[in-house]
Amino acid sequence: PFSIIYFLEYMESLFTPSWKRRAHAFAPEVSVEEVIELHKALYLANLAYLNSIEEIKAGLQEESSEWELIYAQLKTAPWEPAHYIALRKNQPLLQGTVRHNSLDVLLVVRGTKDFANVLSDGLLDAVEFRGGYGHAGLVQSGQFLVDHHIDL
Repeated sequence: PFSIIYFLEYMESLFTPSWKRRAHAFAPEVSVEEVIELHKALYLANLAYLNSIEEIKAGLQEESSEWELIYAQLKTAPWEPAHYIALRKNQPLLQGTVRHNSLDVLLVVRGTKDFANVLSDGLLDAVEFRGGYGHAGLVQSGQFLVDHHIDL
């Protein structure tokens, strides 16, 4: 039943050259630089699905030598997501007597990969969060990350 819709849409695109312009009329323009940055970010996010710390390190080196892995937790438990943390290399921590207040830190949290993640995803309760409501599994997983890395 859905194939007829796609067929009609396809036929309209053949006979109406303005169809393509109408289809993308409301999409904002994206620059090449933004696409490249998005590609880099997706590559770094995908590294969280690898099976070993060595693979993540190799992946960071393959993309660029810009990031250095400082922590990785690949084992998951309910509400304890796998994740890794990397710092941008060659950042000025101290410069003379001035301490910089910001660092480029990469915190990548893996999504659903195994059964423990399914338990977090399946917790469909809504809990109060910052004046609204949030998915209980995500809020608990986020709280784990905060508690686990608060000293960093």
